[in-house]
Amino acid sequence: QYTFVVPDSRRRDRDNYLIMAKPIPDGLVRAGVLLDDDYKTLSYAPVIFKIERKGNSRTIVEIRGKTY
Repeated sequence: QYTFVVPDSRRRDRDNYLIMAKPIPDGLVRAGVLLDDDYKTLSYAPVIFKIERKGNSRTIVEIRGKTY
């Protein structure tokens, strides 16, 4: 799940944010955290936007999976 923390409530295109986040799963695969980042391996929860006027913009990534 991706949570994008933003400083205001203006309209944002979710697809653009997902494109900007593309390196995240690629890096997790390269680091061995994920087996792959294809549609069979990952299912994405909805993209969430959180407004924090005094905070810094950031991206929060939550990975949930099966416990073996």
